[in-house]
Amino acid sequence: MATAPPPEHPTPRRWAQPYPIGDFLKVLARNLTQRPSRKNPCGVDFLARDTVVDPQVRPAMRVLFLGDLMPIGRRRLVIGAELATMLGDADHLVANFEGVIWPGPGPAPKVFAAQRHHDLRVAEAFVPHVPAERIVLSLANNHAADFGPAALAETVGRLRAGGFGLIGTVEQPGVRLGGRLHAEAEANLLFAHWGVEHELYPRADMVASAHRLLDRWDVIVGHHPHVPCPVSVVDHGARPRLVAWSLGQASSFLRHPIYRRGLAVSAELGPRPDGTWGAGEVSWRFVGLRADDHEVHLETRPDCAWFPRR
Repeated sequence: MATAPPPEHPTPRRWAQPYPIGDFLKVLARNLTQRPSRKNPCGVDFLARDTVVDPQVRPAMRVLFLGDLMPIGRRRLVIGAELATMLGDADHLVANFEGVIWPGPGPAPKVFAAQRHHDLRVAEAFVPHVPAERIVLSLANNHAADFGPAALAETVGRLRAGGFGLIGTVEQPGVRLGGRLHAEAEANLLFAHWGVEHELYPRADMVASAHRLLDRWDVIVGHHPHVPCPVSVVDHGARPRLVAWSLGQASSFLRHPIYRRGLAVSAELGPRPDGTWGAGEVSWRFVGLRADDHEVHLETRPDCAWFPRR
């Protein structure tokens, strides 16, 4: 575990937002109005909630994906019944650990648009359903550097000490997942931090980027916009690929509606007859957050107000 920085250790930045001024003003406006952008330049739509993406896939493992695990302050994260069942059926859970643990001394520095500092309780809430060694948390997000390198090192140390798998650092960009069945090849799965906050559909350049990435990756699952975006199929390289553009929120200390909705995506991954890997059976559900003074409940929802009922 990393040691605490000395009192004089400087914070490396005072501004934690990643956008040029035009996009920043749009994000600010959406926060003020609590209305996400509904522009859909490429006509991207949702898969059926329970479907088979590639019927040629022989299942080797089931992975459940959730979006942004943001801090929840002193409250406790409670997992709803249907989501608990989905977690129990999964070989692995993959989620985005959005924020860092401040090691002290003293309070965290003031950084504009930074996340509130994290702790382990959000990740630990999933351990009764999925053992920590089968939970993979990504630190590749725009808040990993909010409080400087020492705070990030402390976060890495504490998560590893808790038994969690980590991806997204220079030292550990990815991990090898162990499935139920032995196979000669493995899926290349990209857990991408991309897009623009509070946009419900990908921009044209994001769709073009996905096609380029699918030259190297078999499946793409995205996070960062803080709102759910479609779970879709992209035909690339003569086979269908699963692309989940954004999973939205999985926990948050913010009670604003725009930070309370997300997706849970369960995907069976495995080899095809030609040796490539892909996604076979896929199930997704909307999730939502409701909070009181003591608890934040993460639960599946039948629909989402931002999308046509499906």
